[in-house]
Amino acid sequence: MKKKLLAILCAVLVLSVSCAMILTACNKNPGGPAVYTLDPDRDFGLYWYNDEGEKMLSEADMPVEFYDPEKPTVVYSHGWKADLSAEELVTQQSTIDDLGELCGERDYAAELRAAGYNVGYFDWHLYAGLLEYLDDEIWTIATETPDDDSNYTDAIRALNGHTFAGEFAREIATVMKNAVNTELHFVGHSFGGQMVLAAAYTLAKMYDEGLVVNPGCVPDRISLADPYIPSEAFGGYTKGRMDIIGESYDEPLAKVTADVIAYLNEKGAFIDLYGAMGGVYNQYESEILAPGLAYLTDVIIANTAYVTLDGLNELGDLTTQHVNARDYVLTNLVDGIAGNITSLPFTVASSAEEGRAYVGKAYTQQGPGFDWSATSYAEVTD
Repeated sequence: MKKKLLAILCAVLVLSVSCAMILTACNKNPGGPAVYTLDPDRDFGLYWYNDEGEKMLSEADMPVEFYDPEKPTVVYSHGWKADLSAEELVTQQSTIDDLGELCGERDYAAELRAAGYNVGYFDWHLYAGLLEYLDDEIWTIATETPDDDSNYTDAIRALNGHTFAGEFAREIATVMKNAVNTELHFVGHSFGGQMVLAAAYTLAKMYDEGLVVNPGCVPDRISLADPYIPSEAFGGYTKGRMDIIGESYDEPLAKVTADVIAYLNEKGAFIDLYGAMGGVYNQYESEILAPGLAYLTDVIIANTAYVTLDGLNELGDLTTQHVNARDYVLTNLVDGIAGNITSLPFTVASSAEEGRAYVGKAYTQQGPGFDWSATSYAEVTD
């Protein structure tokens, strides 16, 4: 009996040691912050600009010319790309065609670099072609690969068991692990708003769980340029498990978005939202498209500085308002940093501390936009 018991104990000990070895092999830094290996051959991800306008994909040890831990950081994400076209951090041609000299031609990356900022750009344009699947690519891990040749299937294969927001978070955690300057600002346009919210939420949870230990990896500023928050009728339903943190969802995307905004605000991030295409970016307000979700408007306003771009919209039609909003936000950012805006209570360049006074307030933008001397915000009080 004793020999049999000894044999069982030895088997258990060997099994325990083997399991520990397996777990250690999976976690390159057990008991500490996560360490990720980034695929150097990926055709999407977080690119960083240098002063010459060259871009470099994230890696563990970035040259200081592309990422300087002593500098503040701005990271931008684009949204839907129906034609899978690339996008640069410059004024879009449609905005120039629509507004002419009012907006001018700006190179936002160059201006931010000249102002002393690191500039990142999360580029996923090759996989952003099918609007109805973008929330799935961003928020939840695919459990199976469709048997077709769609752009969504291409995305699932490229992600290989991950999500775009998870990849975004991994690259921030990898590049900014030694950040000294903790000012990190995410800017997202259209579905890029979903991208930066999901990535910011993931990073905040990673920090809470000790997967990242540098608070500089968690954005304290988030700006949303006409964020697309579709109703379930247009594919806006989140079902599945998030990358890295493993949280599961089975509810409308609008509710997930509102809850994440509330969480990030509670954690101290200042979020400013600029809506342009009324009825499109805010589908959750429609009882026809999203019955029972209109209350989310109050949740989102309560946790952001909420600006409706009424004045800017008067200058363009529905097809151009969405992109005009992108350039309004990016121009506001660089002009705000330069100190060229004195007519507004806050700007996209306002710090998290400065912005706290405007959280929970809604505004309508008056005037043409871009011409800051003729642009103002009127607070909505009813």
